[in-house]
Amino acid sequence: MATCRVKLLPEATLFVKRLPLKVQKKITYNLLKVEGGELNSDLLKKL
Repeated sequence: MATCRVKLLPEATLFVKRLPLKVQKKITYNLLKVEGGELNSDLLKKL
């Protein structure tokens, strides 16, 4: 299985950096799960 890379737009990166640290960590954790191949539509649903 090929690995995928998630790349955020500059605006999205700035948005995430403005969030509380706990939220940033959760988003990073979920993005890493997606990069690892997890297929779960609920991971980033709330965003």
